[in-house]
Amino acid sequence: MQSGLEAIEQHAAFRKQSGLLFKELTELVKRLEAVEHRVNPPCAIASILTDYRAATSASSFADKNVWNSLQSHKNQALLELTPLLDGWRAEARTAITQALDRLPNDLSERNLDGALQPSLSEPLVQLRDSLDAATMPAQVAAFPDRARQMVRNLGQRIAEEVAKKHRAEHKPDGKTSGKTPPTPPPRQVRFVRANEVASVTRVSNEQEWEQLKNKLDARVKELLRDYDVELG
Repeated sequence: MQSGLEAIEQHAAFRKQSGLLFKELTELVKRLEAVEHRVNPPCAIASILTDYRAATSASSFADKNVWNSLQSHKNQALLELTPLLDGWRAEARTAITQALDRLPNDLSERNLDGALQPSLSEPLVQLRDSLDAATMPAQVAAFPDRARQMVRNLGQRIAEEVAKKHRAEHKPDGKTSGKTPPTPPPRQVRFVRANEVASVTRVSNEQEWEQLKNKLDARVKELLRDYDVELG
């Protein structure tokens, strides 16, 4: 009976003294859980999530040692989170910048009008300009994938412009009895990534690159018989 009363008193004292800190901790844990799949243990973020769940299961937040450990891990996790967010922003920014830098040449190689550049680049520019404004970890963690998807979308739009130009060039001018050649149906697209043809995709020298490149080359040529291929 006495131990039960002491536990109740301890819990009440904890709520009074640390209620605000507990709310902050809980909110942080929710934000960190949203990016848990993007971190590699051992690290402070993984540690605080493990300890928080253990404390929840054991109802031990009021225990002084448990609480002090959680607060220590919280501060370490916050320090660890900042460079992670910066890294995800930088990864997305690099993908966007490289695509925008390539765009004029992409248009030129396909004999497309350079006037298309502003409209084609607008979605990427908007994402690039919004990178620093986002602060929620889940949103920032998603930026690299969003950037890569938008680069793929840009490639698709370029392909559509090429097809549109091709149709216009083969449109009858009304002076002949020719008919517009039928547009071939679009082929399905297969994505090919390096890890589809090799378990080890990190290369350290030219020989390793040649081996990986040959595997990719063979896979792409195989798929091209029946599909359009997009590299990822």
